[in-house]
Amino acid sequence: MVGNGAEAESVAMVDA
Repeated sequence: MVGNGAEAESVAMVDA
């Protein structure tokens, strides 16, 4: 959730 390394999750969170 923090997007420390998961770019996919990070982008998804930001995109949301």
